[in-house]
Amino acid sequence: MKIPTKKSATYLPEAYKRTVQMVFEHAAEYASQWAAIESIAGETGCTAQTLGNWVRQAKRDQVLRSSATSEEQPVQAMTAFIDGHCGAYEIESTCKMLADSPSAYCVYAARWADPVKAPARVRRGERLRADIQRMWDSTTRSSTTATAACSAFQSATSNS
Repeated sequence: MKIPTKKSATYLPEAYKRTVQMVFEHAAEYASQWAAIESIAGETGCTAQTLGNWVRQAKRDQVLRSSATSEEQPVQAMTAFIDGHCGAYEIESTCKMLADSPSAYCVYAARWADPVKAPARVRRGERLRADIQRMWDSTTRSSTTATAACSAFQSATSNS
Protein backbone atom coordinates (compact mmCIF):
# COMPACT_ATOMS: atom_id res chain seq x y z
CA MET A 1 0.00 0.00 0.00
CA LYS A 2 1.38 3.36 -1.01
CA ILE A 3 1.34 5.99 1.72
CA PRO A 4 0.07 9.32 0.40
CA THR A 5 2.54 12.13 0.74
CA LYS A 6 1.44 15.55 1.81
CA LYS A 7 1.69 18.03 -1.03
CA SER A 8 2.57 21.60 -0.17
CA ALA A 9 -0.08 24.12 -1.07
CA THR A 10 0.85 26.68 -3.67
CA TYR A 11 -0.41 30.21 -3.36
CA LEU A 12 -0.82 32.85 -6.01
CA PRO A 13 1.71 35.70 -5.73
CA GLU A 14 -1.19 38.16 -5.35
CA ALA A 15 -2.56 36.19 -2.40
CA TYR A 16 0.89 36.04 -0.83
CA LYS A 17 1.42 39.79 -1.19
CA ARG A 18 -2.06 40.69 0.02
CA THR A 19 -1.87 38.40 3.05
CA VAL A 20 1.51 39.80 4.10
CA GLN A 21 0.22 43.33 3.57
CA MET A 22 -2.74 42.54 5.84
CA VAL A 23 -0.35 41.52 8.61
CA PHE A 24 1.59 44.78 8.32
CA GLU A 25 -1.60 46.87 8.17
CA HIS A 26 -3.37 45.20 11.11
CA ALA A 27 -0.46 44.29 13.41
CA ALA A 28 -1.20 47.28 15.70
CA GLU A 29 -4.67 45.88 16.42
CA TYR A 30 -3.22 42.78 18.09
CA ALA A 31 -1.16 42.16 21.22
CA SER A 32 1.76 40.92 19.13
CA GLN A 33 2.70 40.35 15.52
CA TRP A 34 2.35 36.62 16.04
CA ALA A 35 -1.25 37.10 17.23
CA ALA A 36 -1.96 39.07 14.04
CA ILE A 37 -0.31 36.33 11.97
CA GLU A 38 -2.37 33.59 13.64
CA SER A 39 -5.62 35.49 13.17
CA ILE A 40 -4.99 36.45 9.53
CA ALA A 41 -3.69 32.97 8.69
CA GLY A 42 -6.93 31.49 9.99
CA GLU A 43 -8.94 33.86 7.79
CA THR A 44 -6.91 33.24 4.63
CA GLY A 45 -6.48 29.49 4.82
CA CYS A 46 -2.71 29.21 5.18
CA THR A 47 -0.90 28.08 8.30
CA ALA A 48 0.43 30.58 10.81
CA GLN A 49 3.93 29.20 10.31
CA THR A 50 3.74 29.74 6.55
CA LEU A 51 2.45 33.28 6.95
CA GLY A 52 5.13 33.98 9.58
CA ASN A 53 7.78 32.83 7.10
CA TRP A 54 6.30 35.09 4.44
CA VAL A 55 6.29 38.08 6.79
CA ARG A 56 9.93 37.51 7.79
CA GLN A 57 10.92 37.16 4.13
CA ALA A 58 9.02 40.34 3.25
CA LYS A 59 10.88 42.22 6.01
CA ARG A 60 14.23 40.97 4.71
CA ASP A 61 13.29 41.87 1.15
CA GLN A 62 12.21 45.34 2.25
CA VAL A 63 15.52 45.99 4.03
CA LEU A 64 17.55 44.67 1.12
CA ARG A 65 15.45 46.33 -1.56
CA SER A 66 15.91 49.81 -0.08
CA SER A 67 19.25 50.21 -1.90
CA ALA A 68 19.38 47.29 -4.32
CA THR A 69 20.67 47.91 -7.83
CA SER A 70 22.56 44.67 -8.45
CA GLU A 71 22.68 41.15 -7.14
CA GLU A 72 25.51 41.74 -4.65
CA GLN A 73 24.73 45.32 -3.62
CA PRO A 74 22.15 44.43 -0.94
CA VAL A 75 24.72 42.31 0.85
CA GLN A 76 27.34 45.03 0.49
CA ALA A 77 24.88 47.63 1.76
CA MET A 78 23.95 45.48 4.75
CA THR A 79 27.59 44.76 5.53
CA ALA A 80 28.46 48.46 5.24
CA PHE A 81 25.55 49.36 7.52
CA ILE A 82 26.66 46.86 10.17
CA ASP A 83 30.28 48.05 9.87
CA GLY A 84 29.17 51.66 10.24
CA HIS A 85 27.15 50.97 13.38
CA CYS A 86 29.32 48.39 15.11
CA GLY A 87 30.72 51.05 17.47
CA ALA A 88 27.28 52.08 18.71
CA TYR A 89 25.55 48.68 18.64
CA GLU A 90 26.58 45.08 19.00
CA ILE A 91 26.93 43.17 15.75
CA GLU A 92 24.54 40.48 16.99
CA SER A 93 21.71 42.92 17.74
CA THR A 94 22.21 44.78 14.44
CA CYS A 95 22.16 41.49 12.51
CA LYS A 96 19.01 40.43 14.34
CA MET A 97 17.33 43.72 13.42
CA LEU A 98 18.31 43.18 9.76
CA ALA A 99 17.15 39.55 9.85
CA ASP A 100 20.68 38.32 9.18
CA SER A 101 22.91 36.06 11.22
CA PRO A 102 26.22 37.25 12.69
CA SER A 103 28.01 34.31 11.08
CA ALA A 104 26.63 35.27 7.66
CA TYR A 105 27.80 38.84 8.27
CA CYS A 106 31.33 37.57 9.03
CA VAL A 107 31.32 35.54 5.80
CA TYR A 108 30.09 38.54 3.79
CA ALA A 109 32.59 40.90 5.41
CA ALA A 110 35.48 38.53 4.67
CA ARG A 111 34.25 38.01 1.12
CA TRP A 112 34.08 41.73 0.33
CA ALA A 113 37.39 42.46 2.06
CA ASP A 114 39.19 39.74 0.08
CA PRO A 115 37.59 38.80 -3.28
CA VAL A 116 39.63 35.58 -3.34
CA LYS A 117 37.34 34.32 -0.56
CA ALA A 118 34.26 34.86 -2.73
CA PRO A 119 32.57 31.69 -3.98
CA ALA A 120 33.67 30.34 -7.34
CA ARG A 121 30.28 31.32 -8.84
CA VAL A 122 30.81 34.98 -7.89
CA ARG A 123 34.40 35.02 -9.19
CA ARG A 124 33.28 33.40 -12.46
CA GLY A 125 30.49 35.96 -12.74
CA GLU A 126 32.99 38.80 -12.42
CA ARG A 127 35.16 37.29 -15.17
CA LEU A 128 32.13 36.79 -17.40
CA ARG A 129 30.94 40.34 -16.72
CA ALA A 130 34.27 41.69 -18.00
CA ASP A 131 34.10 39.44 -21.12
CA ILE A 132 30.51 40.45 -21.84
CA GLN A 133 31.37 44.13 -21.46
CA ARG A 134 34.32 43.73 -23.84
CA MET A 135 32.11 41.97 -26.41
CA TRP A 136 29.41 44.60 -26.03
CA ASP A 137 31.91 47.41 -26.53
CA SER A 138 33.36 45.78 -29.66
CA THR A 139 29.87 45.09 -31.06
CA THR A 140 28.70 48.65 -30.52
CA ARG A 141 31.92 49.98 -32.01
CA SER A 142 31.50 47.70 -35.05
CA SER A 143 27.85 48.67 -35.34
CA THR A 144 28.71 52.37 -35.21
CA THR A 145 31.42 51.91 -37.84
CA ALA A 146 29.04 49.93 -40.09
CA THR A 147 26.33 52.60 -39.73
CA ALA A 148 28.81 55.34 -40.64
CA ALA A 149 30.00 53.35 -43.69
CA CYS A 150 26.40 52.82 -44.86
CA SER A 151 25.65 56.51 -44.44
CA ALA A 152 28.77 57.45 -46.41
CA PHE A 153 27.85 54.98 -49.17
CA GLN A 154 24.28 56.29 -49.37
CA SER A 155 25.56 59.89 -49.57
CA ALA A 156 28.01 58.97 -52.30
CA THR A 157 25.44 57.08 -54.36
CA SER A 158 22.74 59.72 -54.01
CA ASN A 159 25.15 62.48 -55.19
CA SER A 160 26.08 60.60 -58.38
